[in-house]
Order: sequence, then structure tokens, then C-alpha cells
Amino acid sequence: MENKIYTSSDLSATFVERIFVLAEERKFSELKNVLSDVQAPDVAEILDECEPKERTIIFRLLSKEHAAEVFAHLEPESQ
Repeated sequence: MENKIYTSSDLSATFVERIFVLAEERKFSELKNVLSDVQAPDVAEILDECEPKERTIIFRLLSKEHAAEVFAHLEPESQ
């Protein structure tokens, strides 16, 4: 099974809401898998919309390499 890389055009409100729900429901394994397929600028955009607690949870689920890429795209106040 091939991994799909999600781009900005794929990030519908429903998709973003799914990410928030997975975080709230503490389904971290599933959330980690979903996030690994989302490009760094798009993860940064999602994180910018999160509450600080959710932002921390989501960011910690990223691989080190992906987290570094995402961090570079975050708004300064979100870093």
C-alpha cells in the first residue's frame, strides 16, 4: 500500500477536524500515521489553528525530521 502525501488542496475542513478529533480522543498512533503523510507547511498551518495543548501533542507525534521542517513553517508566535 502506497502512502499518500497530503497537500494544501487536500486539507479540507473535514480533514483538519479529523486531526483535531484524533488528538482529543487520544488516538495518537492513528494521528501520527495521518500526520506523517501531510507536508510540513500544511502541518504548520494546522498547528497554527490549534490550542497550545493540542499543538504540543501534535508536534510531539512528528518524527524529528518532520518536526524540524514544520517548525520552520510555524508563525513566530506559535514557535
